[in-house]
Amino acid sequence: MIANPNSHPDVDTALRQTEFILSSVARRLSEKLHDPSGVDDYRQELALHVLQRWDNFDPSRGTVHGFVHHLVENREHDLIRKFYRKRHGCGQTIQWPVSPHDGELFDVIDHRSVPGEDWREVDAAIDGLIAPEKTICQLYRTGHTISEIANRLNLSRSAIYRSLQFVGEYFENRGLREYIDFPSAQEANSVTDV
Repeated sequence: MIANPNSHPDVDTALRQTEFILSSVARRLSEKLHDPSGVDDYRQELALHVLQRWDNFDPSRGTVHGFVHHLVENREHDLIRKFYRKRHGCGQTIQWPVSPHDGELFDVIDHRSVPGEDWREVDAAIDGLIAPEKTICQLYRTGHTISEIANRLNLSRSAIYRSLQFVGEYFENRGLREYIDFPSAQEANSVTDV
């Protein structure tokens, strides 16, 4: 029996259906990063990435294969960037909260030492935006406040926050979100224009 293509399968079923995608990208990562023993680790990393974002799957917007392929491809780019940043001494791993018993490991980037290639990708990503998001992102990146941008563009503060949320997702999908400190969703939801 063939499942309805517009149904919303559970994540376990989706991972089984897309095993080939996960395995082939894990092998490719292993080859690119010269880590032949890491295929299983990369496959688990990719599966975890899909699992964490599974709630965003919308069957009306595409297939399970397309959704997983998009997520896995973006994560592949993130892992490659992370590898080269560490290799060039541009990042360090810290534990937060600082405690000997618990906490998560985070990669922290020293932006002053990031290779120019990543900044060219950020510039290219901004160039790929359309107005008004492109203008909003450029102003926000150069240090203008939300209120200043709203006044300058004659838009409401909540419209600026919504645009920055969209731009933040756009950057996250390209593995570049850490290069611009976008406001959180909680900040955006708490804004009311009077």
